[in-house]
Amino acid sequence: MAPLSKEPNEAEILLNRVNVALARSQRLISSWLPQNVADEDDPPNTQEKLVEANNELFQPDSEL
Repeated sequence: MAPLSKEPNEAEILLNRVNVALARSQRLISSWLPQNVADEDDPPNTQEKLVEANNELFQPDSEL
């Protein structure tokens, strides 16, 4: 039986590092901003909406 995980390539490692850095930057910047009262009235995102948003944001460029 083959192992379930494969060795990540350099592009995957780099993409993960960029995503972590982006998330840290977004958290830091959002901590500087005042909390928006209107956001509290919005319904929470469903898992489906979150996955769709991530897919739109993190699509690889065709130039790579």
